[in-house]
Amino acid sequence: AAWCWTNQPPKCAAPVTPYGSCKEGSILSAGTTCTPQCSNGMVPVGTCTVECPRSMTDTASCFGDSEANNGWWNTCLGSDKTKCAINMQLGNGAFQKQGSFVCMYPADAKGGCTGVVAVAEKVVDQDGAYLGILGGMVGLLLLASLVNFLPSRNKAVRALMMPRLQAWTAGNLIGILALVGGLVAYVIGASIGLGDTVLTLTLGIAAGASLPLPLLFALAKGGLHRVVGMSREAAWRIHVAVGSIALLLSLVHGAVSFWTFEGDIFTSFFWVMGFVAVLLMILGVVPAYVHVLAPKVLRYDKFKLMHFASFWGYLAAVVHMWDHAAKFQTVRSILVAALSSAAAVAFIAQKVFVTCTAFRASVDVSASE
Repeated sequence: AAWCWTNQPPKCAAPVTPYGSCKEGSILSAGTTCTPQCSNGMVPVGTCTVECPRSMTDTASCFGDSEANNGWWNTCLGSDKTKCAINMQLGNGAFQKQGSFVCMYPADAKGGCTGVVAVAEKVVDQDGAYLGILGGMVGLLLLASLVNFLPSRNKAVRALMMPRLQAWTAGNLIGILALVGGLVAYVIGASIGLGDTVLTLTLGIAAGASLPLPLLFALAKGGLHRVVGMSREAAWRIHVAVGSIALLLSLVHGAVSFWTFEGDIFTSFFWVMGFVAVLLMILGVVPAYVHVLAPKVLRYDKFKLMHFASFWGYLAAVVHMWDHAAKFQTVRSILVAALSSAAAVAFIAQKVFVTCTAFRASVDVSASE
């Protein structure tokens, strides 16, 4: 990114209080402190220092302030991304946690200076949180694969593997619910209390983490169904379920992006690609539900052709992810883009292999005399 308040860095305005000021001046640079002083024979009452929060814009991603609860992202973000829009007004509203003071006559001052305020910033290990959900998904697959090695006569195994409603097994339902629970826990844990921007980014990572799953369950050979010992028919049910989860997360991510950035999402080609990806995936998924609910209305052959729009949406999403990875340069953004790309390459390679090795037959029809 070529911005992060480079032309006008974040600054704080000193607290406004009668007869009070900061020894350091009325404007403070990010990461510095205000030492209260009073005129007219008064003394400061409150905190010994008032903190101007440190800005994280020195990080390689240039989006450090979006992930730190330091107040700079919402304060600085404006139409010109190279300038911090306004100064942070210390001592007022939400910024009182950085410290505040008033000036009083010594006879009225009780307690005086109470000490340096420790500015509480919620810092979440975002990469660690993503690696946690990624590890959880891998662990879930390994656990499912281990079940196949257990004796089929075991009552617990039979209970897990017995087909029930619409041929779904208890094991299928437990796995899907565990996936949903893990993704929801990741989004909440990595974004709660950190503002709309972090929520938008976290939802994007969650959507990106789930997106390769439907593609990997759609592979005829080498798909995830082989890892867990699942039939192709059962794999298609999981394909539908995880695809719906990925699409729902993508829709929520897009909606929150609109809420947070409004028209700004159309100022970047790569952001628009995210919007295009969701539209194409919807165009590919809706026919699938129509075919399931009303197969006579939409035949299987036509549904399959229309469903392929989802893959084009997937490719648009991968472009969107790599832009995200290039800007943020974080472990999670790079891994999400790389894993999604690898799934796309595997899918395309299999299609090419099947096309090149498929048996071809010709029928010579001649008119009988």
